[in-house]
Amino acid sequence: MVFRYFICLLFLILQACSSIPTTQNRTDTAVRLAQLNGWKSQIITTASFNLQSFIPEKISPSEELTIYIEGDGLAWLSRRKMSSDPTPIDPLTLKLALLDNHAVYLARPCQYVWSGGCEQRLWTSARFSPEVLQAMNQAVDKLKAQYQASSLRLIGYSGGCCRDVISG
Repeated sequence: MVFRYFICLLFLILQACSSIPTTQNRTDTAVRLAQLNGWKSQIITTASFNLQSFIPEKISPSEELTIYIEGDGLAWLSRRKMSSDPTPIDPLTLKLALLDNHAVYLARPCQYVWSGGCEQRLWTSARFSPEVLQAMNQAVDKLKAQYQASSLRLIGYSGGCCRDVISG
């Protein structure tokens, strides 16, 4: 009898440890990280999506701007089950950007900010679709203009390593 209670208790503890934080919790984590490092949230509006970015409170115009582009985030819950929200559990790219003195962070569509048109295909099978690449290019162009940069350095991995997201 005691053994059954122990197994049930162990199961509950393991289930609690493996639960996925809510989108709001994931967003709060990113905002808190940014604020602790003197960065602020900035939403970039594109033709298709509103994209989350984080920028340093104090950053001056420069010839070169480094943009850290988030990866796929929580695109999949398992090998066969898509996530209903791609906001990263652990914002690794944001953490890397916060270490850079002259950089900004850019999330992919539907991460942190839910825009009209957010569909699971946009962070799975269509993650490099024309509409996603267009939105990312528009956001990169806006950041480039905001900081009066003549050149860019893009840093990303996985879905943040967009082969076609290179603004002129």
